[in-house]
Amino acid sequence: MARLSGDVVLVADGGPKRLSPGVRVEPVLVNAAAGFLLRHPAGDQNGAVAFDVTNGIVSAIWTVNNPDKLTCLDSPALIS
Repeated sequence: MARLSGDVVLVADGGPKRLSPGVRVEPVLVNAAAGFLLRHPAGDQNGAVAFDVTNGIVSAIWTVNNPDKLTCLDSPALIS
């Protein structure tokens, strides 16, 4: 299990929209990093969290809680 670095950084983008009550948590890859997706009970994306992990230590936590910025997480991405 990863631990937090002594100088861990939290980067948050809350945007104008807030999390809805009753969200589901789903593990996903966010920009190729371990993370999870917060999904509204109706199925809409509500937020995402990603972790930078090096040698088992979490060095950064990235959050986006604006569903308008998360539309690409439902579609596979082509990497060339």
